[in-house]
Amino acid sequence: MPSYVLICESCGNHEPFIVYEEELGEIQSGKPVVRQCPVCRAKTNWESGFPERRSGRERRQGEDRRG
Repeated sequence: MPSYVLICESCGNHEPFIVYEEELGEIQSGKPVVRQCPVCRAKTNWESGFPERRSGRERRQGEDRRG
């Protein structure tokens, strides 16, 4: 399941969310998804921001670590 950064329509908060398969088509076509905002606590539309690019591992770990 991909993670997308979505934008709250009420307060403009940018928040990363895991997007489920049934929501992925809606987001990619530009339709808003209804979720509750952790900042303004409103159940509102979230517009697509962009796919989250974090891989889940620390940059300081692994072969590319300088030290």
